[in-house]
Parts: sequence; structure tokens; C-alpha cells
Amino acid sequence: MTYPTVTDPLTSLSLQSARERAHQDLVDSERSQRQAAERMARELAKVLQEVATLFDGTRLEALRRADPKVPMYWTPDDWRIFFAETPLPGVSSWGSAASPRVTELERTLAELKAHLAETEALVHLGTPTTEGLSVRDPQPVQPSKRWTRQDAAKQSLPAPLPVSFDLPEDVTPPLGGLLARAREIWSALPTTCPAAFQKSLPGGGRSSEDLKKAYQRRWLTLYLVGGCHINAKLEIEDLLALVGGMASRAGSLGRIIDDLLGAGILIGEIAQINPPKSSLRLLKLSPDGVRLFKILFDRDPVENDWERLVRLHEGDRFPEHTLAVLIFALHARKRGWATQILPPVEGTKAVPDLAVLRGDQTLYVEVELGQKESPSKWRNQAKLNEGKVALCAATPETRKRLAGDCRLDKLSGLATDLETLVKVKFKTISEETPLWLEEW
Repeated sequence: MTYPTVTDPLTSLSLQSARERAHQDLVDSERSQRQAAERMARELAKVLQEVATLFDGTRLEALRRADPKVPMYWTPDDWRIFFAETPLPGVSSWGSAASPRVTELERTLAELKAHLAETEALVHLGTPTTEGLSVRDPQPVQPSKRWTRQDAAKQSLPAPLPVSFDLPEDVTPPLGGLLARAREIWSALPTTCPAAFQKSLPGGGRSSEDLKKAYQRRWLTLYLVGGCHINAKLEIEDLLALVGGMASRAGSLGRIIDDLLGAGILIGEIAQINPPKSSLRLLKLSPDGVRLFKILFDRDPVENDWERLVRLHEGDRFPEHTLAVLIFALHARKRGWATQILPPVEGTKAVPDLAVLRGDQTLYVEVELGQKESPSKWRNQAKLNEGKVALCAATPETRKRLAGDCRLDKLSGLATDLETLVKVKFKTISEETPLWLEEW
């Protein structure tokens, strides 16, 4: 038996109206859940602030004076860093038990952190996705347990990869490796200024311990720029914050780099790209900076990634491509990959934009801002990667188009795009956050 097709305009209109109402109900329900989660997050943040004041109110107030936004915009990682550096009252150096009041506070704090992480994941439900991958990948909430300072330290700082120190000089470690190097030299950094630079690098109104730490942060910045190939202000501030247990956007960290720029020790330039619409402040050593680096570290600085691209890849002539390569490298390191800009490859004239390394895996990557590329380019690159293409496009649309071209040419590979990478809040990125958005 066959049934007649519904052609009545009134019936069709009624069905369309019902679908629209159902869709609107879903949207309203999601909005209501997000608003409730956001309210809960705000209330939990207030409770965390009360607990922090009870544990170490003096230090919290000092951080607030340095940066009025503290702790209003702190993430769970910022709270973990704070509590990792906070001595627990009532615990002696011989490990005697804390008072019942302190034990109860620790248990409450652990529950609050777990609840805050769960709420944060709920707040980010509904975030736009790309090819089935969420732009932001919240970490799963672990069951609540007794919280210790050792646990906090493990949670707040990324663990160095095994390859951190076993890398060639022209390879930059991932964030964990950079952090390990920075922490290793931190205590050995001078707390005063060499005589030749005391006039150009005064204390800036700081005194006592603040001045000593400011000098150490200045010298650590020079070490990262001149010793680790780092060039982005964003990445340097991130590392300074992790070493010092501070918020990465703290005003005092911005002053460190401003001091070095104002003294002519660093040269800075704001580079922009569109699409995706993004920018970075890039840094390199000036001639005076090179001289100061030699005084501090008793060796010549290395060429950083920005300088290498300018020298070997017409970086000044193609500024957007230069920035695209540097943005991709920055995000790869944050996600746990070591990077090498313009790696030399034997047996071919083609020089990849960069290589990324993780464990025993090495991938040669092409950063392509156009919508079309010669098939021979991808075939040559696949030979370097044991048959796989590895590409970074500008946008999701161009990524799909370039990946499609490779599929048509029967080349397997991996692909990502800058627009999706930069949409992820930088603080939330970890070694578990995916670098590649599709694989075929």
C-alpha cells in the first residue's frame, strides 16, 4: 500500500513551526545550563579565594597589588600554582599530622578543585567543533582524593618529555623541556646588574627582594631569547610565570620585557597575519643584548627562530608566512612537541618549513597559506615522512582543500590549521591537547 505525500501548505507550515520550536527549546535549555554553570563557577572562585586568604593571605594580597586582576580571572591552573607554593599550616618539618581544622580545609579544597574543573568542562559544552574535534578539550574530572602539595605541583606544571635535554642545539624543546632548563638555571642567575648596564637597566622603583627577582627574570628572558631560540613575548611570559608561580598575564611580567625593550637590550616587532586574524610580539637580541648575554652566560647567543627564517627563508619578504611558521611552532611546543626551524635534510634540495619531534617520532611540516599547491610538493614532502604529508593550513576551509588534494593523489597524512589552533585559550593547552586535527 502506498501513502499520499503531504502537500497541504498548512500541514507543511505546521511541521516547520514545530521543528523551529524544538530547536529553540534546545537552544534555551543549553543557554540555561551554561548560565547556571557560570554562576556556580563564580561562586566556587569566591570560595577558593576565601580558602587562599586563610592559607596565605599575605602573598595573595601582594599578587593582587602587582596585578589588580588577581585572582578574579585565574584559571584552575593558576590556583594550582598558587597552592603548590603555599606552605600548609600545622605541618612540621618532621611530618607531624596537621590539626583537624587544616585537614578539613585540605579535603574541602580538593573537592572544590574537582568541582571547579567539572564546572569548567560544563561551561565549555557546546563550543564549536572542527571535524568532530572540540576546539577546547577539557581534561576529564578525576575522583576526589586528599590533596597534597606534591599533587598540586604535578598538576600545575607540565612534565618534561624524555627528549628535553637530548636534543641538537638547533632544536627547541617542548614547553616541559624549556621549563626544566629554565628552572635548572634560575637559582644561578645573578640578582644584580653588570656594571656596564646599570645605567640603562636601573631597578625601576623596585627594592629589596622585588628588585632581585626582577633582575633574575630579566636574565631568564635573555636566556630564553638568546639560548633557546624563543622569540614570542607570549611564550616567554608563559615560562616566566611557570617558573615564578605567577599568572602569565601579570603586569609585573610585562614590565620585565618592557624594561629590556626600553633599554635597547631587546628589539621587538608586532607581526600580524590575516587569515587567521592573529598577531605576536616577536623579540630578538640587539647588539647590546648580545653583549649582555655574553657577560651573563659566558658564550655567544644562538640564532632564534625568527632570525633564522629572515636569514634563510626570505622572512622579511614574506612576513605573513614567517609569522605562520612561528605561530605553528609556538603551539606545537605548548602541546608537547620539540621544534626545529628549516631543518637541513640530506638528499634533497627541498627544505621543510620546520620539523616537529616527540619521543621517537619526527615529522617534517609544510606551513601553507595558499589554497592550492603543486602535487609534486606534497609527494616530495611525503618521501621525507615515510609516505605521509604533514601540513598546516591557514583556515579549516583551506586545510580541507589541501588535504583533499593529497587524498586525490593517494597520499596519506596529517593536517591542522592556524585558525583552530589559535582559538584555543593558550593557558588551557597541555601536552594532551591535539596538534593535528585530521589524519587520513
